[in-house]
Amino acid sequence: MRLFAAVLLPACLAAEQTTTYLSQISYPPSSPNPSLRSPASQHNTSLVFSLDDTDMSLSFPCSTPDELVAQQLCASLLSHVPDCLSTITTTTSQAKARPPAEGGCSRSLEDWLDQPVSDFLTALQWIILEESLYMGVKTWKFPLDSWVYMELMHANPPDVLIEVGNRFGGSALMWAHLFDQMGVGTRIIAVDIDHSEVHELARAHPRITWVENDAPLAFPVVRDMIKTTDTVMLVEDASHNHLQTLEIMEMYGGLVTPGQWMIIEDTILHNGVRNDMFEDVGAFQSVKDFLASPRGCAWTQHRHKERYIVTWNPTGFMQKAEAGGACYGEPPHGDLGLAESWGELTSDPEGRTGDMLEWEKVTPLAAEGAKEVEAAVVRGLGVGVVGQALDAGTVEHFRGLAENRNGPVCDEAFAPLVSNLGVLEMVGGILGNGFRADGVEVKVVQPGQAGGLGAGKEATPKNFPASVEVVYMLDDFTAVNGAPFVVPDAYEGKGVEGGGEGAKFVTGAAGSIAFVNGGVAGGTAPNYTDKPRVAVSVRYVRSFVGATSECPLT
Repeated sequence: MRLFAAVLLPACLAAEQTTTYLSQISYPPSSPNPSLRSPASQHNTSLVFSLDDTDMSLSFPCSTPDELVAQQLCASLLSHVPDCLSTITTTTSQAKARPPAEGGCSRSLEDWLDQPVSDFLTALQWIILEESLYMGVKTWKFPLDSWVYMELMHANPPDVLIEVGNRFGGSALMWAHLFDQMGVGTRIIAVDIDHSEVHELARAHPRITWVENDAPLAFPVVRDMIKTTDTVMLVEDASHNHLQTLEIMEMYGGLVTPGQWMIIEDTILHNGVRNDMFEDVGAFQSVKDFLASPRGCAWTQHRHKERYIVTWNPTGFMQKAEAGGACYGEPPHGDLGLAESWGELTSDPEGRTGDMLEWEKVTPLAAEGAKEVEAAVVRGLGVGVVGQALDAGTVEHFRGLAENRNGPVCDEAFAPLVSNLGVLEMVGGILGNGFRADGVEVKVVQPGQAGGLGAGKEATPKNFPASVEVVYMLDDFTAVNGAPFVVPDAYEGKGVEGGGEGAKFVTGAAGSIAFVNGGVAGGTAPNYTDKPRVAVSVRYVRSFVGATSECPLT
């Protein structure tokens, strides 16, 4: 919870000071309900500062709103201070939040009932930063949010919990102890740019791996620590800077697995907690922008996790949905290309041309990076699409080679597709180190061609495919020009008995690359357009699989 740097006025508290009481800004002038007020509510707190080389202590009633204190001071004694209103408003809230024994305001609930909610939340923020402990370790977490986290982790414990932003390590230690009590094997990966302040109790816990680096730079290390079969949860508590938080969401959110959670902390900044010294729009805007982007379709925002009303993470509780989502507009056959049956896939979509719809360009099956592709192929729907990975010149070149062919090819001209290093990295993540290319095939769906439905190539479980088919899209793939489709969770030779229920289109702009689990059932939809749809596919198999191609590769 790195929301605030310390905000202190230039001060040196000497033995002799001038004390000024601003009784004229007392608020409210009389309590509307005196019976609820304890003597503590009448106490003053103070700001200490230097003015013309004189140390001064300004005393004011705790019931005075922070902004009113700032307005009064900045209009008189401190009018020369740069950014006076923001500085004094923030410093006033710090002064109120000091322990009562140190001159701070009362912490009795009845003494805050008539205060502005933002003043209460801002004072509470300073209390959390200074006094919130877990087993003696500073823990910058709001206690009610920590309770909700424990509920989420208990209901669906992940194999890996990534916490970005750790400072003293208190929350990582708290989660580690929770998983100890639950008797689960959850590993915690703790990422922070500086681990010098991590408490020895947290540093010594065997569940926690500490990765010291800026989060974007640490990402490759974190990614490589996660196994393909791991379920992953993310708690983001880094800088709370708008663009930095958005970058972490886009990067680390890809590691979160369907059904698990991404929690963005301290979205309360500028949305309940006031710190006018922090000018950035903050993480609240990051969440808003992320959910409005193409990636947002994979996430469901759960505001009911804020059921205690006060939370430091408003809008920040997000659960990753099963692959797909609902942010790409209306495709021709049900939500996001999801068809009720093979029959619906083959129904003629009236009024459609070959032009791509928005959801077809930015497919719900989109994935970036090796780990996202692995998760999509092995744990998701059985297919992941990397958008427009080939430039226009490369697409034009290979389409020219492929357009007058159909079926297996042995032409060395296609070798660059087989040896594409980026593709090999992703295939290796799915199949492991022991794999090889088995064959290259040109796949053209001609105008009016009906397509078909079938079982997967191998009777293998989803999480252990024997092969991966890499499909290079040399034309736009749409729901009306013969795009392939998969039948989710139809593996081990099954899936066509139900008529292809729940079939999902695999679409994308020309130059995109699809990675398809060799065990998933699927097929090709009809081409209703007047142009052929061209692709080249390369099949990669585990080393123990025998050659199946007429032109096997080594």
